[in-house]
Amino acid sequence: MLITQSSCNQMNTLMQLFYAFNAKSDNLVYSLQVMEYNNIVEVFHHGWAHVWPGWGDKVSDHIIDENGVPRRLAVEGYTKDYSNLIEIFQDNYDFALKVREEIRQTISICEFNNDMDSQLFFENMLVDFIPYLKQASSWLVKAQQYKTEPHKLNNVFEENTTFIPILK
Repeated sequence: MLITQSSCNQMNTLMQLFYAFNAKSDNLVYSLQVMEYNNIVEVFHHGWAHVWPGWGDKVSDHIIDENGVPRRLAVEGYTKDYSNLIEIFQDNYDFALKVREEIRQTISICEFNNDMDSQLFFENMLVDFIPYLKQASSWLVKAQQYKTEPHKLNNVFEENTTFIPILK
């Protein structure tokens, strides 16, 4: 194994969190669909929820490249109901912060274990993640700005998605 078991374990934890972010994001999409925010659903579902399994796959590929063994850990279900956009985008932002912290933790463990190739890999991943965190923050701010007229945000959501690619 080119990486330590400790680093590998942490990478598996991070991989699990990316798959959990997909599950969480899908649950947010379902609430958006029920509220009939169809434009938001189109952008958020494909450009946000669908990207996280790919990030998990990047982690598993890296583990394999470093002769470690990826472990697909269980992902909890997400069943929370939401009543407004602020709740949705606050929960989304909070989870994005959790992901950022887990990437940082992975970097720290790799550094501590002198797994330098992995440390660099996850430092680059953190840089790539920052626009997503910034987008999550921006969506929350917009939801707060449109608090009294949330359907107007539905009409301008795509033009307020500026930090990440829009995928449809």
